[in-house]
Amino acid sequence: MQQFFLNGRYPAPADAQAVTEILRTAAPDETGWTLDALRERLGRPRNKLEVLTGLLVREGWLTEGGDAFALADPPPGDVASLMAALARYEAKAGQDRRRLEQMVFYAQSGLCRWRVMLEAFDEAAGFDRCHGCDNCERFDAHERESSSRADQATPDTPAKVAEAAIVFQPGDVVRVKRYGGGVVVEASADSVTVAFGQEKRSFLPQYVKRAKPPTAKAA
Repeated sequence: MQQFFLNGRYPAPADAQAVTEILRTAAPDETGWTLDALRERLGRPRNKLEVLTGLLVREGWLTEGGDAFALADPPPGDVASLMAALARYEAKAGQDRRRLEQMVFYAQSGLCRWRVMLEAFDEAAGFDRCHGCDNCERFDAHERESSSRADQATPDTPAKVAEAAIVFQPGDVVRVKRYGGGVVVEASADSVTVAFGQEKRSFLPQYVKRAKPPTAKAA
């Protein structure tokens, strides 16, 4: 699904215009203008043409007979009405794209999953952690472990324990597997928020590594 959006598989007005124009010409054989014939002639992905022809059939611009398509006679409206239908579809595509981004963020986020889900539906969570999802359980386990280490520390080591609790500071340049390089914008003992350009994501500290400084070139 993610690749469907990223690869531009949703049809655009130019795709609709190309299909309607080609349907005004003679089909390559007696089978008529099938999806495969349209794909071969127009050089567009079959799944994009499948989505587009389905839309045009629903809007009354095409008729479907067997596997072949033809222009409706008469058409249901002028070109402006067709563009309006495509604009509605483009708005729906944008909405679906935002939903997909929310799904991906939910799956990859290091934040409380219940909080992420509620905020996706514009609901105020009223809490930072639910203490029941997998992320909260990892946070809680990390805090218990940190607290246990602090309790076992000798009087000579409190400063070292405090220093080890918060590993990163805002402005640190770091790397995260699968995401690449970023900059720390917020950090605590159990969470590190990293900015990757305009996008921000939160991780457990153990998944964040300091970026290696660039190697100085020899004079």
